[in-house]
Order: sequence, then C-alpha cells, then structure tokens
Amino acid sequence: MLLCCDVGNTTLHLGRVEDAAVVATASRAFSKRGWEALPWPGRPERVAIASVSAPNLERALLWLEAMGCPRPVVLGVDRPFPIRAQVRVPAEAGADRLANAVAARTLVGAPSVVVDFGTATTFDVVDASGAYVGGAIAPGIGLAGWALAERTDRLMEVDLTWPEERIGHDTASCLRVGIVRGTAGLVEAILAGIRAEIGPCPVVATGGDAPRVAPHCPSIHEVRPTLTLEGIRIAMEERPSSGVAD
Repeated sequence: MLLCCDVGNTTLHLGRVEDAAVVATASRAFSKRGWEALPWPGRPERVAIASVSAPNLERALLWLEAMGCPRPVVLGVDRPFPIRAQVRVPAEAGADRLANAVAARTLVGAPSVVVDFGTATTFDVVDASGAYVGGAIAPGIGLAGWALAERTDRLMEVDLTWPEERIGHDTASCLRVGIVRGTAGLVEAILAGIRAEIGPCPVVATGGDAPRVAPHCPSIHEVRPTLTLEGIRIAMEERPSSGVAD
C-alpha cells in the first residue's frame, strides 16, 4: 500500500492507494494535538508527501514515524515532480500546485486548469505541451472570512454557505454575498483571462471548499476531491522530470 500525504497550511490530507488508485481518504487538522493512529489497518509499504508548510511537514513526519511508517519520500526534495515547470522561478512552485498540475495533465488532459479551493484559492495551468506554466493565488473563503473578523471591529465570522440572495440584508448575509459569491465571481474572471491566453480547456476543481463554490462557477467542468492526492500518486509512478523547461 502507498500512503499519499498532502500537507497543507491547515490540514493533513491522507490517501490510501491500491491498484493505482486512491481508494480511501482521511484528514487531520493541524490545529488539534494528539492525532490518533493511522485511519486504516496495517502499515503502508511506501509513503509519499507533498508539503507547502515546513512546520506542518515536521509535525506530519514525526507522527508518521510514531506510527511506524517507512521513511517518506518528500516530493520536490527527495524526488522531482514528473512535469516541466515553465515559470520564472521553478523552485517557488508549491508542491501542492505541481501535484495538481501532474494530476490534471494525466487525468484531464493538456491544456487544462485546476482551481483548488483551500486556505488559498489557487489556479494551476497546464499548457498544451503538458508543462506547468503558473496560474494565480487568491485568499480562500475561510481565510477571507477570518481576516475580516480578526481585523475589523464590527464584522464577525459567519458560516460561509452559498447565499441565495444577491444583496445582503444584514451583516452576516453581506459577508456571505461578498466572500462566497465574490469568490465565484473572482474565479470566473480569472478563468476568462486564462482562457484568453491558452484557449478553451477543461477546468477541474478540488479542495475542501470546492463543493460550496464550484457548482456556481459555469467555467468549472467537474470537481475531483482527491485530485492533489492523485497527483502525488502519479508522481510516484512516473519517471521524474528535470523540472526545467526544454
């Protein structure tokens, strides 16, 4: 069994791989201490990690060691991603974004775009040659809501469900319209710009907040909750790339 680990800014996502597919998933919040044992019986034969947070990576590594797992392969450190990064500074490309690009190229095709609704809302673009060429980064809806509540006197954190109204009639509904509907509008605007550059292409969404926003974005064709984990799986199966544009 291969255990895929997506180490994010707030959550550790785990995927169990059998017969070349992610067959089960689980999550652990980094805000909580004292994680329980592995979510599945037995021990993995291999462990692969993609991480965007050095402190959270250290926590994940210590936990995996305590669970008796084999030494993980940290993608981007121990093993390059099997995709060319045609960006100005390839070393700055986040491991989760490269994993998304690998998965999109393999499972959706090239060109294609991934919109990842997590702590940040990110856009990962694969061009017609199959290279990762960059994208965009915006605040995620949870982060936006938290920042407004934290940095203002009279705004509070609210449940960021999709608002049916287009005009808010109290503070809570104004926040939902601005943050959740606003994110959907931001997604459509950025995707329009991306399509102007690379042409029509499939767009796939992933991330914890995808179910509440993606259905309201006409440019998004499908939601794949395990996309990042699939990218980690594929990166362990394919021959690594040099990571440098040809």
